[in-house]
Amino acid sequence: MKERRRTPRLAKAYRLRLREVAFPPAAWTDATCRDVSATGLAVECGLPLAPGALVEVRLVVPRLNLYHPGFFKALENAAHQELRAVGRVARAERQGWQALLGIQFTDLDQDDRRAWERLLARLLGGQP
Repeated sequence: MKERRRTPRLAKAYRLRLREVAFPPAAWTDATCRDVSATGLAVECGLPLAPGALVEVRLVVPRLNLYHPGFFKALENAAHQELRAVGRVARAERQGWQALLGIQFTDLDQDDRRAWERLLARLLGGQP
């Protein structure tokens, strides 16, 4: 199978919560990342979502604030930072009672995106 990804992936098991974008708001579901990139992530969770579904994601990323351009972000607690984004399910596979979802970010704050890309570049470069 040919690799179609344009951005490098980092195998990282970040904790996250996600929910389908719906009205009324859906309940949050705990999930685990399999890998992440600047443009999305692969997630293992119990939600059986179909490709095309919109999801809200809250990804716990320690030290994200250190890469944030905003002054006040640097003063926040470095142990518990959340990357908040909206994404679209690009692919979905059932694996037993779990689902493996490929989620592509569609809406991410510009400063958060910059911090996320800087952190990933550092981690992919092998620096802590």
